[in-house]
Amino acid sequence: MILNNRKIFLVTFSIFLFTLISWLLTTQTNANDFKYLEGKILLQVEENGEAWYVVPNQGKRVFLSRPDDAFSIMTNLGLGISNQNLFKLEKINFSKHHDEKNNDNKRNTNKEDIEIPDYNSDMEEIIPYFSDPQVLVKFLNENFSFKNHANFHAKNPESFYNKREGNVFDLVVFCNAVLKDYTVISSAIRYEYRDENNIEGSYAILVFRKDNETSYITLNNDKQVDIYNYSGSFRNLFKLEEQRQNINIYRYFYVSSSSLNLSQPKEPFSWQEL
Repeated sequence: MILNNRKIFLVTFSIFLFTLISWLLTTQTNANDFKYLEGKILLQVEENGEAWYVVPNQGKRVFLSRPDDAFSIMTNLGLGISNQNLFKLEKINFSKHHDEKNNDNKRNTNKEDIEIPDYNSDMEEIIPYFSDPQVLVKFLNENFSFKNHANFHAKNPESFYNKREGNVFDLVVFCNAVLKDYTVISSAIRYEYRDENNIEGSYAILVFRKDNETSYITLNNDKQVDIYNYSGSFRNLFKLEEQRQNINIYRYFYVSSSSLNLSQPKEPFSWQEL
């Protein structure tokens, strides 16, 4: 009887051990598969064709809704790469002919030759004219006035347009709303800085990419809207901004496309230290 009980125990234990090992192996395989997906964009083809970004080293997925949100999320949460490793990758230009045509057009374009529409109380009717950011900038400078900001709450785009005045936060929120359908990406950024007297301050810019050029819109020192081109990483962008304003930028965050409160970042965004 004791022998039979021992056999039953051994058989039961063997089945348990086999099940446990199989479960561990399966779990390890799934973990490895998930690790392989980190940093990639997944298409949920079984429903609405939604896209998800798998955040590296966090085991989380983030929904990529609009192009400007997707760019901000991946820039904020993605991993960087050194120039040495980046240059090992072959560069492919899918639109060489298109780029050359655009470059020819830019060489023949002069700011003084840009035609802008007359101010129209219906914002929706005039927005299509702003597919060219240069037109938007000239229109704002000729029809709007700007002042120093008193708080971090921006006007909604319609209110800013109708009042025809505001600050740098109103500007970047408005430009983001206007350019989002005409640029590859656009993203509002608020940054904090210290000036030469170690006095802290805050400012905002709108980064966008169009015709394979990366640029940003903000107010210059004369409270005029201007476009600045930069190349390379965001570090180069902030260096340009530091030189322009003679300041030291120490942190920044991406502004959610639907947010009018620029006091603090909203998830999934957070302060990024420099």
